[in-house]
Amino acid sequence: MKRIQSTITMLLFSLLAFSQGVIGDWSGTLSVGPQSLRLVFHITQTDNGYSATMDSPDQGARGIAMSHATFTDNVITLELRVAGITYKGTPEGDTLKGTFSQSGQSFPLVLTRSSQATGANKTNADASSLQAAETPNTVYTETPVSLPIASGDLKGTLTLPTNHKKGALVLIIAGSGPTDRDGNNPTMRCDAYKQMAHNLAKAGIASLRYDKRGIALSAATVEREDDLSFDDYVNDAKAWLQWAKKDKRFTDRIIIGHSEGSMIGMLATEEADKFISIAGPGRPANELLKEQLSAAPNAFGDKALLKVDSLAAGLTVTVASNEEMMLFRPSVQPYLKSWFKYDPRKVLAAINKPVLLLQGSTDLQVPVEDAKRLANAQPKAKLVILEGMNHVLKSAPMDRSANMAAYNNPALPLTEGLMEAITDFILKK
Repeated sequence: MKRIQSTITMLLFSLLAFSQGVIGDWSGTLSVGPQSLRLVFHITQTDNGYSATMDSPDQGARGIAMSHATFTDNVITLELRVAGITYKGTPEGDTLKGTFSQSGQSFPLVLTRSSQATGANKTNADASSLQAAETPNTVYTETPVSLPIASGDLKGTLTLPTNHKKGALVLIIAGSGPTDRDGNNPTMRCDAYKQMAHNLAKAGIASLRYDKRGIALSAATVEREDDLSFDDYVNDAKAWLQWAKKDKRFTDRIIIGHSEGSMIGMLATEEADKFISIAGPGRPANELLKEQLSAAPNAFGDKALLKVDSLAAGLTVTVASNEEMMLFRPSVQPYLKSWFKYDPRKVLAAINKPVLLLQGSTDLQVPVEDAKRLANAQPKAKLVILEGMNHVLKSAPMDRSANMAAYNNPALPLTEGLMEAITDFILKK
């Protein structure tokens, strides 16, 4: 009996030591052709297994929550499924030797254990110091909030002006891709939505910003990329507005939808009192995508344009190359089809509530002409063109390099005039 107990004890100890081998901070450099990108993963153990976050220091992005983390057969697998990102590595001493994959393309990536503070402790310490530096409690307070949905809990941040009692609540809806509640994603950090929330509070206006399902702290609400549809995002926005309606502190509910979030917000306006669109496309997403594919130097060619047309018609398309996999991988096609079916001009024309349309003159992703299309569809809407504002709401020239630099500059303030236009519209009776 003692021998059996000893064997069991040794086995449990071995298993524990085995798993401890992947817990900690791991850093490495991803090489993609002539370009290189530093990545850092923070892996921690939880009651249910493992969790992880990812930093991309060269892009100023930190604390990106991975949606799944598993350690099986001596292989650690870290996934951000909604972005098509996977890292698989095998521990060998103080290294993880593996492969980083995104949207059908794979690259070798060796990670080395870091001597920094481990995982969640470091991330929480960074977040705490950042919060202390950026949150003047004399102006506003921020509280984490959760919204239960069928697949889990959506996570958000409620920002209230200090001594807030009653007033309007603004729901900030993020743009496309794995963009989180603050306006950041794995490839950029601009803090645009965080800055917006803080500026609203300074004007005495409460706001709620949230991680969409499958993103950041809401990552666990999407198990598979092909489970996600555009209508899920619309229903989530409606649910948040219904949540706000039950709170007697909020007398009015205003939607701010940015980029893809504009279309989401339009479809959720039945639950709101006013609607603000920022950099919202003025035509179906498939038309905008075709324009971008035609203008950009790429390896897709005319076949890609035909695939967009096929998806817009509700058909499934085949993928023939790694380049096409990035845009048309099978798991993302259900989402694209559900998104392409909406024409924002028709949806906006049916809205019988106050509407503000905001657009930057140096937006490289959504041109001014799209804002004018929306204004033509809804003549009662107020259109404001902000000179020098790019797609992430920062001041930048049309030069592509300088424009894109603003995508990774969280210290850069929002474009002058943006918040004035928003607060004037919200406070006007």
